[in-house]
Amino acid sequence: MLKTLPVFDPDDGFAVMAIYRDGGTGVGVSVAIVPSRPDETVSIFGQDTSSRRNRFLIKKADVANMKSGDTLEIGVDVLTVQGVPSLDGTGKILSVDAHL
Repeated sequence: MLKTLPVFDPDDGFAVMAIYRDGGTGVGVSVAIVPSRPDETVSIFGQDTSSRRNRFLIKKADVANMKSGDTLEIGVDVLTVQGVPSLDGTGKILSVDAHL
């Protein structure tokens, strides 16, 4: 188990900066996030198709109460948090699904 919280550094080539807004409104706060865009294969009526998702890893300490309807602004894109973010095994990193 991790003893220290990993650092999400935009200079490392993995993390990007985003503006997090609680409820999608207000000034927001700048947070470093790690895009994790897994493609999943799902079967719909016997046809396999790829399900592309926008998933991000975010330190819980930066967005302690993240919920559905909050937003992440990345560049010119504003993504809305969908569903309930899940915690990793350490309880320190949120996995968040969001959509345009």
